[in-house]
Parts: sequence; structure tokens; C-alpha cells
Amino acid sequence: MLRIALTGGIGSGKTTVTEYFRDLNVIILDADEISHKLTKNNPLILGEIEEAFGRMVMNIDNSLNRHALRQLVFNDVESRKQLEAILHPAIQQDMESSARRIEEPYCIFSIPLLIEIKRELDFDRVMVVETPIDIRRNRIKKRSKLSDKEIDAILTTQSSDIERRRIADDLILNNGSKEELFEKIKKLNSFYKILVGKSSDKTIR
Repeated sequence: MLRIALTGGIGSGKTTVTEYFRDLNVIILDADEISHKLTKNNPLILGEIEEAFGRMVMNIDNSLNRHALRQLVFNDVESRKQLEAILHPAIQQDMESSARRIEEPYCIFSIPLLIEIKRELDFDRVMVVETPIDIRRNRIKKRSKLSDKEIDAILTTQSSDIERRRIADDLILNNGSKEELFEKIKKLNSFYKILVGKSSDKTIR
């Protein structure tokens, strides 16, 4: 199975890219989705988070207070590193366990912090989605209602477009319409199938 990593900055359109690949019946292992699952349903992870940060990040019903935790880790580098040390190994273990059961020609691992956790060499190819920063900021504001200060705090924790380009085997410029983006995804899907010898159409136009 061809292992393809997908990464990109916040607001670049990774979610849309994964949705389009799923429309083409490609299996996606999404780090953000796994993280949300672990911090909702995994008592061991929730226990580690509470032990590390205290009751202030927990709700009365013992569920995670995501807003409180987000405020804490975005304002304190050491807290962010502590949270990553709890989550990233568990996310990786979940991903690899799922990957071992996949029998498709290729699979996409969506990992926003691929460079930051130094996992780019764990994959056969790296796909990067890139969008102009002004468009990204507008998207973030619309969907999350974050302030400019909060957005800046997130952006400073992530690699730059230049750094992501350096590791990219396949670069998706998400600067047009959704229809144009879907056409790019369809071409990449055909290309990846060719790489694993699963496609009879060996021409990408």
C-alpha cells in the first residue's frame, strides 16, 4: 500500500481535500479526527490531560473543556508541548493500527503538524495543500470566530509554506474554485493509482 501524507497550514483546505478524496473512495486516516475521538472517548487520555493541566480543563461531567484547554496551550509553549506529548503517540498508534487493516492501493494520512512532529520520512509521498494567507485568515475567522491574536498564536506554532514546500512531492495550490480543486484531486487520485499499478489509464491531462 502506498502511504501518502497530507499536510498544510490551518485554513488551507485540508478538510475539503480529504472530503474530495473520500468522494473518490480513498481511505483517509485523519489526525484531527482521531485526536477528537481520543479526547472524547478515551478515559486514559482524558486522565492524562487532567493530571497534566488540572480540573480547569475539565467540565463538571468529566468531559474535556476544549475551550479552556485551547486557551491554555495557545498561550503557553510548554503546555502545548506537554499536550502534544500526550496526544501524538496515541494518534500515531491509532493511525498505524488502522493502516495495517487497509487493503486498498493507497491511503492518505492527514497530519497537520507533519513537519513539527518530524514524521515526513515515514511516508512514501507527501502532499501539501497551500492557500494564500489572507484567504486562510478569513476562513479561520468565519468557521471558528477566533480573534486575530488567537489566529496569530496558532500560525506561529505551525511550519511556514516555504518549509512545507521543501518536503512536498505533490503540491496542491488551493487558490481557485471548488470545482478546480476537485479536478486537481481527481488527477492526483489517478496518478497515485498509476504509482501502485492499479490504473490502466496512464495519462494525466
